[in-house]
Amino acid sequence: NCSVQRLTQESGYWLIHTTRGTVASRFVINAAGLHADTIAALAGVPTFTIRPRKGEEYLLDKRLRGLVKRVIFPCPTPVSKGILIIPTYDGTLMIGPTAEDIPDNADLTTTTEGATLVFAAVKELAPGISERDCIAEFAGLRATVDGNDFLIGPSAKRGFFNVAGIQSPGLTAAPAIADLVIELLRDDGLAFVPKANFVAANPAPVHFATLSTEEQIALAAQDRRYGRIVCRCELVTEGEVVAAIDRGATTLDGIKFRTRAGMGRCQGGFCTGRCMTLLAAHQGTSLSAITKRGGNSWLVIPRLDDPPLASARGAAVGEREDVTL
Repeated sequence: NCSVQRLTQESGYWLIHTTRGTVASRFVINAAGLHADTIAALAGVPTFTIRPRKGEEYLLDKRLRGLVKRVIFPCPTPVSKGILIIPTYDGTLMIGPTAEDIPDNADLTTTTEGATLVFAAVKELAPGISERDCIAEFAGLRATVDGNDFLIGPSAKRGFFNVAGIQSPGLTAAPAIADLVIELLRDDGLAFVPKANFVAANPAPVHFATLSTEEQIALAAQDRRYGRIVCRCELVTEGEVVAAIDRGATTLDGIKFRTRAGMGRCQGGFCTGRCMTLLAAHQGTSLSAITKRGGNSWLVIPRLDDPPLASARGAAVGEREDVTL
């Protein structure tokens, strides 16, 4: 990961100058989301302004599994499709989002006002939903542009394409947007060659919670790690966590997204330390080196008897030498 500092053109190539060096390319696809207008300005084509629109969403307990079986939409508003009830694949419900235009493109806070608005709206659709069912809350920012339409196409400078202002329903439209961008690039002279070694699907991992009792007993007898429960809420075993690490998980969130450990009612209160211990053991490192999602998102403070890490991270953690889970 790096930041773009400048974009220049030289001998038919775009030079993308970043904090980790310079990259040369015939084409630049500006899909920088909330920063797409900044990238366009760096390229010399500042033709639009991104306006952040915050949406708050709330995740509900599996107690409500089956309360609704389809996504429930109210009548849309002028700025969004409204506040929805969304049954997820894993049995939880999501409700929201709000739609608030804000000036700060880094504001991911959730608010009392947002929660009040969302729960009042969904109770009109499903009175059985209560604030007590909320187990997690999130906020995200849509990257809107004037006109409330997607901005997809070539710019005034050859080889620079904007794919910006992708707000709702951007996820649904993503495959079609990709096809459109391929055609734009092909029209501009880029040849596409399918990858011979492309792997379209990986083998499905084991999900202990979805197995029958007989299958669970047989699996635990074959590998004792599948008999050790790491996450009680989601019934995730040590075997699943280790398998996730073997498949490339290097952070706590990496394990979470692959296994659902930490996604239940207690939101990691029981399993966080256990997952960190397994991750540290398989990486051959200490707990203080484990992060939630990479970067500086450490979860514990280095111990006094961990001098290399304590020295490297002293400034970042205020020179404290204790450790707190």
